[in-house]
Amino acid sequence: MRDGEPRHRDLVRDALRDTNLSASKRDAILQLVRESHTAEQVLSKAHDYAMKAIECLKDFPACEAQTALLSIPEYIVERDR
Repeated sequence: MRDGEPRHRDLVRDALRDTNLSASKRDAILQLVRESHTAEQVLSKAHDYAMKAIECLKDFPACEAQTALLSIPEYIVERDR
């Protein structure tokens, strides 16, 4: 939403503050997310972080713990949402 219109940012900001989010506001936000491809952008960023984590973990000696840790970043970004 960083690049979105001010009214869209206001809608999201207000929704985050509102403990009783109406169905119409929720639907409007979901539509904004779809139209701006925000979910795809966030997932792409998550993949980047996961790959950086995997690269850092490869510096450690191969062992059962390293194998387990290496599986976590990929699992996080690939799991069913």
